[in-house]
Amino acid sequence: IYPQNNSQGNNQGSAGIVFFAGVGTNAYGLRYDGGYKNNLNGIDDGDIGYLWDNDANNGLWDSGITAPHGEWSLVALAVSPTNAVLYIIDATYGVQSAVHTYDHPPGTFNVTGYIGTYPLEGALGNHNFNGNIDEVAIFNSTLSADQVNALYQSALGQPVPPVLSITHAGSNLQLQWTGGVLLQATNLLGPWITNTAAISPYTVSPTNPQQFFRAKQ
Repeated sequence: IYPQNNSQGNNQGSAGIVFFAGVGTNAYGLRYDGGYKNNLNGIDDGDIGYLWDNDANNGLWDSGITAPHGEWSLVALAVSPTNAVLYIIDATYGVQSAVHTYDHPPGTFNVTGYIGTYPLEGALGNHNFNGNIDEVAIFNSTLSADQVNALYQSALGQPVPPVLSITHAGSNLQLQWTGGVLLQATNLLGPWITNTAAISPYTVSPTNPQQFFRAKQ
């Protein structure tokens, strides 16, 4: 996002960045300025906030991290069942993050999606973001801090080694990587074979006594 230099005076509370909402449905989204708390107090401090499942515990939570005015920042929301992590990465402050430990049910996202606005019902009206938004992406899995930073570095044109993560999915393993191709071997020293059919996220059912994986550009 690129908040305009005068956005501290012009952005309303709960200005939407990316939002999914509909009449009579639960809303999910990423907001500029910290959400309802700041709006109700008449404060627009430029913090990043979010709403998930219309839960006030999310909407009133203050992340305390700020996207600078007049500068491009990557902002991201990574949601898991037990917490949500907000990220801001920019040239001024580097990497900022804030963790909200709270239960988050799965989001259905079966309503209208909005970029740059938060369509509220009632007297508050539409809360439009005063600035520019580019390269919006939504993922069907929770990104790690390394994966978010890799997205930022790749946007700058910087070569970033792919990051591979492995998690348990019942009796299977789920592999995710940030770029390149997946290599696998039955021995740490190889030979390494390129799995041309693998697309991240990739589920593996273990059958060998040992298996090694790595990602390569």
